[in-house]
Amino acid sequence: MLTENYEDQTSRIPTRSWRFWAGLLFLFVIVIGLTMWKDWWLTGDEPNFLFYLIVPAGSMLGGVLCMFWVVKVRQLPLTFLELLAIVIGVNLVMQGLEIILNVIYYRLWEYPGWLYIAIVFPVGFLLGVYGLVRWGRIQWGAAGVLMAVGLAGELLTAGLLSSIFGLAPLGS
Repeated sequence: MLTENYEDQTSRIPTRSWRFWAGLLFLFVIVIGLTMWKDWWLTGDEPNFLFYLIVPAGSMLGGVLCMFWVVKVRQLPLTFLELLAIVIGVNLVMQGLEIILNVIYYRLWEYPGWLYIAIVFPVGFLLGVYGLVRWGRIQWGAAGVLMAVGLAGELLTAGLLSSIFGLAPLGS
Protein backbone atom coordinates (compact mmCIF):
# COMPACT_ATOMS: atom_id res chain seq x y z
CA MET A 1 0.00 0.00 0.00
CA LEU A 2 2.77 2.43 0.91
CA THR A 3 4.60 1.60 -2.32
CA GLU A 4 1.53 2.31 -4.46
CA ASN A 5 1.03 5.75 -2.92
CA TYR A 6 4.71 6.61 -3.32
CA GLU A 7 4.72 5.45 -6.95
CA ASP A 8 1.55 7.41 -7.68
CA GLN A 9 3.04 10.58 -6.17
CA THR A 10 6.33 10.29 -8.07
CA SER A 11 4.62 9.69 -11.41
CA ARG A 12 2.40 12.78 -11.18
CA ILE A 13 3.29 16.29 -12.21
CA PRO A 14 2.75 18.84 -9.42
CA THR A 15 0.57 21.10 -11.59
CA ARG A 16 -1.00 22.77 -8.55
CA SER A 17 2.35 23.89 -7.15
CA TRP A 18 3.32 27.51 -7.76
CA ARG A 19 6.95 26.51 -7.05
CA PHE A 20 6.85 23.99 -9.88
CA TRP A 21 5.54 26.58 -12.36
CA ALA A 22 7.94 29.27 -11.11
CA GLY A 23 10.84 26.85 -11.55
CA LEU A 24 9.69 25.88 -15.03
CA LEU A 25 9.26 29.54 -16.00
CA PHE A 26 12.70 30.35 -14.59
CA LEU A 27 14.29 27.55 -16.63
CA PHE A 28 12.39 28.69 -19.73
CA VAL A 29 13.67 32.26 -19.35
CA ILE A 30 17.24 30.99 -18.81
CA VAL A 31 17.13 28.73 -21.88
CA ILE A 32 15.62 31.45 -24.10
CA GLY A 33 18.25 33.88 -22.83
CA LEU A 34 21.02 31.38 -23.59
CA THR A 35 19.54 30.84 -27.03
CA MET A 36 19.56 34.57 -27.79
CA TRP A 37 23.11 34.90 -26.50
CA LYS A 38 24.20 31.85 -28.53
CA ASP A 39 22.69 33.32 -31.70
CA TRP A 40 24.45 36.62 -31.11
CA TRP A 41 27.76 34.95 -30.27
CA LEU A 42 27.77 32.52 -33.21
CA THR A 43 26.51 34.82 -35.97
CA GLY A 44 27.29 38.33 -34.79
CA ASP A 45 23.71 39.35 -35.62
CA GLU A 46 21.66 40.86 -32.82
CA PRO A 47 18.75 38.54 -31.99
CA ASN A 48 15.17 39.70 -32.50
CA PHE A 49 13.91 39.97 -28.90
CA LEU A 50 10.24 40.00 -29.96
CA PHE A 51 10.69 36.72 -31.81
CA TYR A 52 12.04 35.01 -28.68
CA LEU A 53 9.37 36.59 -26.51
CA ILE A 54 6.41 35.55 -28.68
CA VAL A 55 7.15 32.61 -30.97
CA PRO A 56 8.52 29.91 -28.60
CA ALA A 57 5.79 30.39 -25.98
CA GLY A 58 3.09 30.83 -28.63
CA SER A 59 4.11 27.74 -30.56
CA MET A 60 4.16 25.62 -27.41
CA LEU A 61 0.71 26.90 -26.48
CA GLY A 62 -0.56 26.11 -29.99
CA GLY A 63 0.81 22.58 -29.76
CA VAL A 64 -0.70 22.05 -26.31
CA LEU A 65 -4.10 23.33 -27.46
CA CYS A 66 -4.05 20.88 -30.39
CA MET A 67 -3.05 18.07 -28.05
CA PHE A 68 -5.75 19.02 -25.54
CA TRP A 69 -8.37 18.89 -28.27
CA VAL A 70 -7.32 15.29 -29.02
CA VAL A 71 -7.31 14.50 -25.29
CA LYS A 72 -10.91 15.70 -25.02
CA VAL A 73 -12.06 13.87 -28.17
CA ARG A 74 -10.39 10.60 -27.16
CA GLN A 75 -11.22 11.09 -23.46
CA LEU A 76 -7.67 10.55 -22.28
CA PRO A 77 -6.82 11.05 -18.59
CA LEU A 78 -4.70 14.19 -19.06
CA THR A 79 -5.25 17.76 -17.96
CA PHE A 80 -4.27 20.88 -19.87
CA LEU A 81 -1.67 21.74 -17.22
CA GLU A 82 -0.10 18.27 -17.39
CA LEU A 83 0.22 18.60 -21.17
CA LEU A 84 1.66 22.09 -20.80
CA ALA A 85 4.24 20.92 -18.26
CA ILE A 86 5.33 17.98 -20.42
CA VAL A 87 5.59 20.13 -23.56
CA ILE A 88 7.56 22.84 -21.77
CA GLY A 89 9.90 20.22 -20.32
CA VAL A 90 10.47 18.61 -23.72
CA ASN A 91 11.04 22.01 -25.33
CA LEU A 92 13.57 22.98 -22.65
CA VAL A 93 15.59 19.81 -23.26
CA MET A 94 15.30 20.18 -27.03
CA GLN A 95 16.33 23.84 -26.95
CA GLY A 96 19.40 22.79 -24.94
CA LEU A 97 20.17 20.20 -27.63
CA GLU A 98 19.66 22.85 -30.32
CA ILE A 99 22.17 25.13 -28.60
CA ILE A 100 24.74 22.31 -28.55
CA LEU A 101 24.08 21.40 -32.20
CA ASN A 102 24.44 25.05 -33.27
CA VAL A 103 27.74 25.42 -31.41
CA ILE A 104 28.98 22.24 -33.12
CA TYR A 105 27.79 23.54 -36.51
CA TYR A 106 29.35 26.99 -36.22
CA ARG A 107 32.54 26.10 -34.32
CA LEU A 108 33.46 22.48 -35.10
CA TRP A 109 31.79 21.03 -38.17
CA GLU A 110 29.34 22.46 -40.69
CA TYR A 111 27.26 19.31 -40.91
CA PRO A 112 24.49 18.91 -43.52
CA GLY A 113 21.09 20.39 -42.66
CA TRP A 114 19.37 17.01 -43.00
CA LEU A 115 21.50 15.72 -40.11
CA TYR A 116 20.07 18.43 -37.83
CA ILE A 117 16.53 17.45 -38.85
CA ALA A 118 17.35 13.75 -38.47
CA ILE A 119 18.45 14.39 -34.88
CA VAL A 120 16.06 17.07 -33.62
CA PHE A 121 12.67 15.84 -34.80
CA PRO A 122 13.02 12.16 -33.78
CA VAL A 123 14.63 12.99 -30.41
CA GLY A 124 11.97 15.60 -29.62
CA PHE A 125 9.20 13.25 -30.68
CA LEU A 126 10.52 10.30 -28.66
CA LEU A 127 11.19 12.46 -25.61
CA GLY A 128 7.64 13.81 -25.78
CA VAL A 129 6.16 10.34 -26.19
CA TYR A 130 8.16 9.12 -23.20
CA GLY A 131 7.00 12.09 -21.11
CA LEU A 132 3.38 11.47 -22.01
CA VAL A 133 3.66 7.79 -21.11
CA ARG A 134 5.64 8.39 -17.92
CA TRP A 135 3.87 11.42 -16.48
CA GLY A 136 0.69 11.48 -18.55
CA ARG A 137 -0.07 7.83 -17.76
CA ILE A 138 -1.26 6.97 -21.27
CA GLN A 139 -0.33 4.15 -23.63
CA TRP A 140 2.51 4.39 -26.15
CA GLY A 141 0.26 4.50 -29.22
CA ALA A 142 -1.91 7.28 -27.82
CA ALA A 143 1.22 9.17 -26.75
CA GLY A 144 2.64 8.87 -30.28
CA VAL A 145 -0.53 10.25 -31.84
CA LEU A 146 -0.74 13.02 -29.27
CA MET A 147 2.89 14.03 -29.76
CA ALA A 148 2.53 14.04 -33.55
CA VAL A 149 -0.50 16.34 -33.22
CA GLY A 150 1.39 18.53 -30.76
CA LEU A 151 4.45 18.89 -32.98
CA ALA A 152 2.28 19.69 -35.99
CA GLY A 153 0.42 22.28 -33.91
CA GLU A 154 3.69 23.82 -32.72
CA LEU A 155 5.10 24.08 -36.24
CA LEU A 156 1.87 25.51 -37.62
CA THR A 157 1.58 28.04 -34.81
CA ALA A 158 5.23 29.10 -35.10
CA GLY A 159 4.82 29.54 -38.86
CA LEU A 160 1.65 31.57 -38.43
CA LEU A 161 3.12 33.78 -35.71
CA SER A 162 6.27 34.36 -37.73
CA SER A 163 4.43 35.19 -40.94
CA ILE A 164 1.62 37.26 -39.40
CA PHE A 165 3.91 39.39 -37.25
CA GLY A 166 6.93 39.21 -39.57
CA LEU A 167 9.09 37.81 -36.77
CA ALA A 168 12.28 35.96 -37.64
CA PRO A 169 15.03 34.65 -35.42
CA LEU A 170 17.76 37.02 -36.61
CA GLY A 171 21.10 35.63 -35.71
CA SER A 172 20.27 31.94 -35.87
